[in-house]
Amino acid sequence: MRKSVWIAVFLLLASVPSFTTISGSIRLCDYQTPEMDLHDMRFSFNYRYFDDGINTESGISSGRLGVDYNRSLNTGTFGLTFGGKIEIALQDFVPISGLGQGAGTLRSYMFEEMPLLFTFGGAETSFDIGQEKSNLEIRAGVGYGRFSDVTPLAKALKIQNELLLKGKIKEQLSDESLLLIADQISQRAEFTSMDELMSAIQTLIENASGTVVDPAIVIVGMEFNTLQTLISDIANLVAEVSGDPLDAEALMIIQEQILVQNDSRSCGWALQGGVGYDLVTRKALLTASLDAALAPDPASQIVLRTSFSSPFLSLDMSVLNISTSYDYLIKNDISLFANYTLQAKPEEELIAVTHSVSLELALHLEVGSLALQIALTKAPDVPTWSTDVMLSLVVDLI
Repeated sequence: MRKSVWIAVFLLLASVPSFTTISGSIRLCDYQTPEMDLHDMRFSFNYRYFDDGINTESGISSGRLGVDYNRSLNTGTFGLTFGGKIEIALQDFVPISGLGQGAGTLRSYMFEEMPLLFTFGGAETSFDIGQEKSNLEIRAGVGYGRFSDVTPLAKALKIQNELLLKGKIKEQLSDESLLLIADQISQRAEFTSMDELMSAIQTLIENASGTVVDPAIVIVGMEFNTLQTLISDIANLVAEVSGDPLDAEALMIIQEQILVQNDSRSCGWALQGGVGYDLVTRKALLTASLDAALAPDPASQIVLRTSFSSPFLSLDMSVLNISTSYDYLIKNDISLFANYTLQAKPEEELIAVTHSVSLELALHLEVGSLALQIALTKAPDVPTWSTDVMLSLVVDLI
């Protein structure tokens, strides 16, 4: 069973690149925004209780709880990142194993001549249910790096790719046109209605591809709460205009990609170093951490968090936390999320290392949802990995 699970995980991850659409020469991480405010939260829970009423042995009563939260805020002179992750295994509704990590950092960019240099203050915590000691640290120091919201350019690339796939435009848009479209999307709050935003993007595509768009497709005064009416009116108006390559389907492609809510993307990194104090062990610390975010393409996001702390002149008491995740939006209704977490802490005269791996493939259907969840955990005092596989199908029949 365990071997087949690993084979399934490998095949699933190996199939991901086949879904990727090749974009233009521009890279997502080349796009820079002066401000960003992104947040994401994932929650997963499964539990099963079974008692056949015949055997005298106790029935099955086990489950798993997972929470993952991230928040990133950046302005010209201020930055905030917060992340938390919890994975807990339950037996008879009681936690029997699990680990958690949390970190919050405030950054101040005070040096105009070095815009990536900052001072910081923050706190970090981690726990493992299998270990007696947890740690709660406060930290301060200096760092280098910055994060940027690249969601607007990711949406612009997805619009281009969909229009190419459907044959609405004949060739890729130039990098300049994609950046102009991204700027329009990033300023969507300044538009009074959806049709103004769509009109601006259509004009940019018209200039870049040579496609003529009739002014009749611009409808003024439609707000977000009349989206269905907007779609119908645009379809009727475009149908009355002969020889218009950007038909109703093309307009709906643009609208759909703009309105997708679960496709935020970020790029950047921040390296930090300084001193700290552990409120549990009451020891002064040397600390270092690295946060990084990468969007290889519009559909995927990679996030890495590494943190290290050690008492002065005592590396054998050091604490290492690593967390990395991969989020891939295969389609608007199909998503893949993978996560790996490691904790290494001193325990007596040894270093106790805990591993946690989780994988979730979710298909959201009109009548329900289908989800495959795989969780692997390796506790410090256990020689083998524990495996939890769950396939759930929920269908609304009536």
